[in-house]
Amino acid sequence: MTAPVLEFKRTPLNALHRHLGGRMVDFGGWDMPVQYPAGTVEEHLRTRMHAGLFDVSHMGEIDVRGPDAIAFVNYLASNDASKLIDGQAQYSALTTPEGTVVDDLLVYRFAPDHLLLVVNAGTTNKDWNWITSHRKNESIELHNVSADYCQLAVQGPDALAILQRLTDLRLSEVQYYHFTEGNVDGVPAIVSRTGYTGEDGFEVYAAADKAEQLWNKILDAGNFGSDEGVIPCGLAARNTLRLEAALALCAGESVVFVIGGQQLFAESLPIAAGLVLTEIYRNYEGDTWFPQYDRSRWREAQRERHTAADGTKLDFVLYEPTA
Repeated sequence: MTAPVLEFKRTPLNALHRHLGGRMVDFGGWDMPVQYPAGTVEEHLRTRMHAGLFDVSHMGEIDVRGPDAIAFVNYLASNDASKLIDGQAQYSALTTPEGTVVDDLLVYRFAPDHLLLVVNAGTTNKDWNWITSHRKNESIELHNVSADYCQLAVQGPDALAILQRLTDLRLSEVQYYHFTEGNVDGVPAIVSRTGYTGEDGFEVYAAADKAEQLWNKILDAGNFGSDEGVIPCGLAARNTLRLEAALALCAGESVVFVIGGQQLFAESLPIAAGLVLTEIYRNYEGDTWFPQYDRSRWREAQRERHTAADGTKLDFVLYEPTA
């Protein structure tokens, strides 16, 4: 009996990855490059020293519009979206009523009645179902627009100079965790000073059918092929860079945090394990809270859960990037 052929999802850059010699693997149902011929170590170091280019078009995008957009997102996510200004992004998390993690995400504010949620690729459908299942009578429109976008991340010390060659936008004026809109190589795009490598850099969102054009132009602008030029990077380098920067990893159904060498999972650990809130919480008398949950009940849960397996008390700092 012939085994069924698995059909993987593909980003608009799939053919280019193969042309560049990318080693393709199954990543949560997506056919993605884990590394290129230069190898993971070179991709990691080049990103740290110069620049790396990543295809993150597999990420999910959910558009939230309407007068109740901010209130609705605040009901579902741990960070306070009402503190955002137009053109600002925020790292946050979808949480359960018990305070555990559904997924981590970015929240982009375009206007008081327009937010864009960027969620993980492997959990896009789960997140979409979670979000839509909690809609009540809010005055909002929800659209899963994941298929409409490509997303390219150029990361590293040379990222700004490389991308600036392709746009008239004043990228040096875009602050960390802020974004702007304009043309990149003539393509309408959202340009966000975000990333998940621990380096400065930008993520470019544009129409999916413009992915190859932008990818090739960024490689050209970054002198791909030279010893100090930009280099295509795969999933392995993204993870080593993330790990080195102590950033959380969402792995399928779990959000994983590495704390003191231990991996801790969201199913048994609340959002306090390293994801972002708007206050600093260093003891159980603090006033940090999830907007949709009772504060005293949340603190009670932390007393029970803020203890490692060996009895060590875990002391987390929760913060909102403002730099």
